[in-house]
Amino acid sequence: MNFTKRQKARQEVFNTGTSYLEAFMTSLRKYKESKSMTDVTLVLADHSTIDCHKLVLAIASPFFETMFRSGFKESTQKEVHLDFTNSEIIRKLVDYFYSGRFIQCLAFYRCARQYSLGKLVSHCFEHMLSHFENEFCSSESFVDLTEEELIEVLSDDRLRAENEDVVFHSVVRWVEADLEQRNTAFTRIARFVRFPFCTSRLLSNIIASETLMMNSTCLELFREAHQVKSAKYSLHLKQSVRSIPRQGDKTNKSLLFKVCGQNFQYTEELNGENTKWHQFSNNFPIALNQVLAPNGLHWMFTNTNHVLYDVDTEHEIRFKDPQRSDYSLTYIQNKLYAFGGTINKQPSTRVDSLDNSSAEWKQQKRSMLHAVCKPYTVPFGTKLYVLGGIAADGPSTANQEFDPIWGKWKLKQSMPGACESGAALSLNSSIFVVGGAERACFRYTPTTDTWIVLLQPTHVHTLSTAITAWKGNILLCGGDHGEEYNPDTGDWSPCDTLVGLHVPKRHGLRRSKAVLLLSFKSGVSHIHN
Repeated sequence: MNFTKRQKARQEVFNTGTSYLEAFMTSLRKYKESKSMTDVTLVLADHSTIDCHKLVLAIASPFFETMFRSGFKESTQKEVHLDFTNSEIIRKLVDYFYSGRFIQCLAFYRCARQYSLGKLVSHCFEHMLSHFENEFCSSESFVDLTEEELIEVLSDDRLRAENEDVVFHSVVRWVEADLEQRNTAFTRIARFVRFPFCTSRLLSNIIASETLMMNSTCLELFREAHQVKSAKYSLHLKQSVRSIPRQGDKTNKSLLFKVCGQNFQYTEELNGENTKWHQFSNNFPIALNQVLAPNGLHWMFTNTNHVLYDVDTEHEIRFKDPQRSDYSLTYIQNKLYAFGGTINKQPSTRVDSLDNSSAEWKQQKRSMLHAVCKPYTVPFGTKLYVLGGIAADGPSTANQEFDPIWGKWKLKQSMPGACESGAALSLNSSIFVVGGAERACFRYTPTTDTWIVLLQPTHVHTLSTAITAWKGNILLCGGDHGEEYNPDTGDWSPCDTLVGLHVPKRHGLRRSKAVLLLSFKSGVSHIHN
């Protein structure tokens, strides 16, 4: 059989023992380099050109897919002018399309976000996180991060550093790169440094010499770090990211709690039916209903009376319902908020905040953009997302972003479907909405304002649905079954041990429909609502 040179080259590639994907990408690059079957030429700002295949560009980027399929003039032209962005970055992007390899840099990450390159955005971001200590935090591009980008990096549990000292010094370096403009930003960013995991030596030096920390906000963070470090067990919420060790932390033992009423139990490892649950001495005379605040527990005494309890100071704030039902309570930016609810049998847009001194609710000037009751509320970075809920015409898919600093609302991309009586949480760079009657599993990325529909849970979870993140996975239970979701593989696995509450033998085995999941590390813990 006679082969052309190109056919022989392709045959050699596929016979080298490499994977099919590697061989395919190698062959694809050869087609580009030889300009074989190329059908579009990109004309860049520096007047250089790149011959490409429309199909490859469209598959790799929604930006190009829209350009070539929407009837725009570019869909029929042989040349497409891209004179509105950096030529070198475009060349690197095209190289990534044809090779799957990239050279990490902040400009590349930003360009990937501009062109909606979801996979490349996540690859770049994960590279920054995994190489934070050894490469990224000392690079020139690190100090070019915007405040929002820096907070996004610091908020992620996957950030790799030997200890939190590295993170703190990196933030100081970022501020000092433009001290005049960034000095005031330090107090906002410091909230995302996990001071409880700094070394004692650094904390001592901070209080003695770091002028950036000499303000009431940062001194409160220092006090919190001292309390958490000195407590054997302290309860915290996921909203207080400072109290959660990053996934790379090796100094503390991982524990998982489950709570029903006054019964606390914990385990060091999930092992199906063989999971060993241990009793935890609960010194708080409470029956847990919801957990709202760092160092705070909230529960319902009657139909109208509530208590916010600080487990460190043993201080209680008693308050009543905010004059409606079916609202969602969330603690963020040192305030307790009530979102939505039902007024006169109709969903409401009302938002209230609790005044700690008077224990009275105060209505916020700016209401939600959609009226809903029973929405999910998920803090993410400095923002809070109010998701779904029940509207006047049924389950809502609205996605409402709230900025508590400025009191502003924005409508973001709607959920891809309804999720009634499920649960939601933030994990690393995403927000997950799962469970419910619809067996939903949606992942939202706030930085790109995009949703992805994932594999459904095996069971319906609607009864007192509980959710938490533990060791990088999501634990879900509500009803008779529990499940574990692995975001890396996209798979669900059974985890019914989450449902049964094992109490001393004299009480027998109690099966409860209402279980609250808590995940933490020995010495520092956090609770998820």
